[in-house]
Amino acid sequence: MLQHFLHIEWRYQDDEREEEPAEFILPPVETLTALHELCLMGDLEELQEQLAALAQAEERYRPFVTKIQGFVRQFKLTAIKKLLEEYVRT
Repeated sequence: MLQHFLHIEWRYQDDEREEEPAEFILPPVETLTALHELCLMGDLEELQEQLAALAQAEERYRPFVTKIQGFVRQFKLTAIKKLLEEYVRT
């Protein structure tokens, strides 16, 4: 009712996820493999550096980089490892 009188639209947190691209362009398999190896070694610093370099070199990889960087910031190495393994197989 309040929504009607104030002419507003309620936004929920899940709405933000819908705005993200459903798919994104993956870097070459060689790059994915190198990132996966850094993850296996637990070298988060080098992983971040490689991701930053990839995003700077190729704008089209930015959504991919952003997703992986989110996991790096949360120290979710297992999630990164599984995701990269899945991408290498595709």
